[in-house]
Amino acid sequence: MRKCKVLHVFPSFSVGGVETLTCRIINHFGDRYSHAILSANGDYSVGSRIRPGKHVMFLRQELPPRRFIHAVNFYLSLLRRHNPDLLITNNWGSFECVTANALYKKCSHIHAQHGWTIEEAEKEKLRRLLMRRLFLRNVSFLVVPSSGLAHHACKRWGLPEKKVKVMVNGIDVQRYSSVELPTEKRLVDNSELLIGSVGSLSSIKNHMRLLRVFASIPSTV
Repeated sequence: MRKCKVLHVFPSFSVGGVETLTCRIINHFGDRYSHAILSANGDYSVGSRIRPGKHVMFLRQELPPRRFIHAVNFYLSLLRRHNPDLLITNNWGSFECVTANALYKKCSHIHAQHGWTIEEAEKEKLRRLLMRRLFLRNVSFLVVPSSGLAHHACKRWGLPEKKVKVMVNGIDVQRYSSVELPTEKRLVDNSELLIGSVGSLSSIKNHMRLLRVFASIPSTV
């Protein structure tokens, strides 16, 4: 039986939330799909989390300089060569591939927008806004992590609600519930409240706000 071919395009396939999630999804579905993964910056470090024996190919190809038309032509050639059944792109760093598939309609397409980069934290860049309005209308579905971003996609990018799917980020707390640290590595004793945070230490995550909120919690909780 022929396997469904999925092409994933990432700005980087290094350790991050969506990259790690992709590895877990590939591991979960096993041999039902074959996957090809392209990292635009050549970093495939999180790929080591994919279990051996899965049908995964890492496309170690050098991308052209970031001139838009050259990159679009590169991705069009990639789509023709691999002929995937499904294309999955992620964030602005893969938008030349979004454009290539929108112009030539090579396959079904899911684009995932996982929040904002630091350069768009305060305001969306006009060029990117216009590009998203023009080309995201051609995707099969847009996946976002929050209802706020879903509303933005419909109102600002012009996508119909039926095309926008919210997939909320989450942590499998059961995975960590049984972890027992040696006494010398514990930050608090068992009688004290311990609050944990999982995420990259980047300014866009605003960890200082989290610390301020935690500091306001009464010590008697």
